[in-house]
Amino acid sequence: MVKLVANKSMKYGTRRLIAGDVFDCLPQHARVLIGIRRASTYVAPPPSKRQRKQAEPVVALPEVVESAEVVEPVEIVETPTKDEV
Repeated sequence: MVKLVANKSMKYGTRRLIAGDVFDCLPQHARVLIGIRRASTYVAPPPSKRQRKQAEPVVALPEVVESAEVVEPVEIVETPTKDEV
C-alpha cells in the first residue's frame, strides 16, 4: 500500500476524499493518480520538539569514584639464569 494525499476532491474506492485527505491505495493506482495529478505522495511531517524530547532515551551517567586506591609501582627483579651462575 502507498500513502497519498488528495490534490482535488475525488472518489477512491468507496471513499469520498477532499483535497488534503491522506489515504492508502495500491501501487498501480497510485501511479495513475499521481500521473493525472489527482494525488501526490505523502510526506510525513517532522516530529515536533515535544515529540523529539519524549523520544530521546534517558542515559544514566557513570558514577564518579573519588576514593580510588593508588597502586605503588613494583620493582621487577630478574632471577639469574644457569649460565650466569
